[in-house]
Amino acid sequence: MRRHATPPARLISLANAQGGCLTRRQCLAAGLSAEQTRGLARGWVTLARGVYCIKEPTWRSRVWAGVLCCRGDAVIGGAAALYLDGALSDEPASILIWRTHTARRAHCPGVVFREGSRPAHGHPVRTYPEDSILDLARGASQGGGHRRPGTGHAVEGDDPRAASRGNGPQGKGESSTAHHRVVH
Repeated sequence: MRRHATPPARLISLANAQGGCLTRRQCLAAGLSAEQTRGLARGWVTLARGVYCIKEPTWRSRVWAGVLCCRGDAVIGGAAALYLDGALSDEPASILIWRTHTARRAHCPGVVFREGSRPAHGHPVRTYPEDSILDLARGASQGGGHRRPGTGHAVEGDDPRAASRGNGPQGKGESSTAHHRVVH
């Protein structure tokens, strides 16, 4: 009978701070070998490539999995950010993650990725409520927005606050021509 190894206490503590999630990279950085990490991961739930949950996954686990997929270059937005701020009472079905263009591309079920940077606060890091509300108003959390002709890709404006004011980066009521790609 195979004995199941227990992760070091510092990894358990890290996972608890991240909704029960750990990445393969975090395990290796903590001194586990690739073989030890694979062995431990067999008893964990895989939420995305290289992202594991050491307990039964929750909504918060899925949020953290989305952030960890991007290796930290990400901000939670839309309804998910509003829920984390206590402005919504129900967990949203879809989780919006804003990521930088340099963030790792990944597939994470239940998570919608958008490219762009947003001012953020909190732990886990999320957009400010006013930006989260603008995300909702523009349909960002539901995969809405308008479509780039001929591509089928949804696009979002450069700055949600500028869009709400009708001012792009040029000011004087001109709209931005910059867009962000939806990545599922």
